[in-house]
Amino acid sequence: MLDQMKNRWGVRLTVPEPELAAQWLEENLFFSVLANGAGILATNGTCLLELLPGESVALPQPVAGTFYTGLAHVALRTRDIEEAITWCQSRDLSLQLDNGRRFHNPKVYGEGEYFFNIISPFGIIFEVSQRLSEPSPCKDPVICGLDHIGVPSVDFAVASQVFMQLGFVPDFEPVENWNAIEGRIRCGMFSQTDPKGQQLTLEIYQFLDWQPASMPASYGIRGLLLGQSGITANGIHLF
Repeated sequence: MLDQMKNRWGVRLTVPEPELAAQWLEENLFFSVLANGAGILATNGTCLLELLPGESVALPQPVAGTFYTGLAHVALRTRDIEEAITWCQSRDLSLQLDNGRRFHNPKVYGEGEYFFNIISPFGIIFEVSQRLSEPSPCKDPVICGLDHIGVPSVDFAVASQVFMQLGFVPDFEPVENWNAIEGRIRCGMFSQTDPKGQQLTLEIYQFLDWQPASMPASYGIRGLLLGQSGITANGIHLF
């Protein structure tokens, strides 16, 4: 199975106890896990996570009117957002909901996405998303495969250009959303297909009415597995 993971793109995480984190992913979010040297690989369909030992602390609430920039969340896909919420509640997971219901991110992929967030015991945020205009290609389990990696950015145009230079292409023309709490939000999805035919999608966004703040160094999403080593012009680590 390790051979099947070669040349797959994904996300590198650090967690205090990779074995316990892997067990949580397996029991709650339908991942399969295997040892990989000093760390663990966890896969759920098109989502590949590399778990290495290290620091990971839940994000503190940012100062009012600010937002963290960097790699913020791993979004998994669902065919039915309500069934996914029911499943997560049955597992007593720590959820972020909109007054007990799913959130709505309008305009992306045409009709938008429904979503909610899970705060894992090791602090990393997992989003669960349902694209309203695109049926999920995976029907079972209810949470299956990667939707996107969340990349809130200091400057949407700069971040988009950085990743397009790495071969990512926009899934649609960027959109601007608004809500009474967060104000104006510039958002786009950018995708690339890895050598195994799996798609990696980044959600690049900027809160236009808020001020950016650096992602705390203790947060456990460390970088993207893209088969190259370095730091992008907007500070994202590549492995």
